[in-house]
Amino acid sequence: MISSSVAGGSKLNKVLIFLHIHASESKTSIVLPRRVSCQPVSKYAVHSVAKTTGCAILNRRQTGGHLDTTIRIGLISDTHDLLRPQAIAFLRGSDFIIHAGDICGSTIIEELARIAPVTVVRGNNDRGAWADGLPETELVEFGGIFIYVVHDLAELDIDPNAAGVQVVVSGHSHKPVIERRDDVIFVNPGSAGPRRFKLPISVAELHIAGLSVSARIVELTNEGTRPP
Repeated sequence: MISSSVAGGSKLNKVLIFLHIHASESKTSIVLPRRVSCQPVSKYAVHSVAKTTGCAILNRRQTGGHLDTTIRIGLISDTHDLLRPQAIAFLRGSDFIIHAGDICGSTIIEELARIAPVTVVRGNNDRGAWADGLPETELVEFGGIFIYVVHDLAELDIDPNAAGVQVVVSGHSHKPVIERRDDVIFVNPGSAGPRRFKLPISVAELHIAGLSVSARIVELTNEGTRPP
């Protein structure tokens, strides 16, 4: 089931997009793709399981069987070494956080990890010794729902439908978007870092209950000391 809505902003933020999808039972098993870049497991992993097919390694984070209660996954990307108080406030209460790259500093990851367990991927601006161990892609499972994370969607190296992936999270463009393609939700939370051109500053979240997934993008409206 797909639904969408737009709602007025609160003092902290404004809801931009909401989509809902119910994954079919047939999507609960993973089919490993043939083209996945060999990547080291990030030290920021909470649970790390590497599966191999040939020379390819698929990083996989697993949280157990089907979920009996709803969990909230905070999504953030393109912080460029700026973690806004508004973003921190939005992410509080998340059960898990995914950062889709262009982090630009290990302190960002450390601050996010104080809120909830975090998984990150490496963006094109993540350079230096601190970023050497960051994977370029991640696969995370929450009770039968598989989320594939890559910084630049143009570099997506799997067929999500064939791989049994229900959600693809990416960043890079700084353009927040939620789009459904066949049975897969594509989410770009936009940039929570320095403003680029006239693009919004935004974050996103996923809610997973059983095999049901909903996605929402939220624009952060009160930057710094500027009134909302």
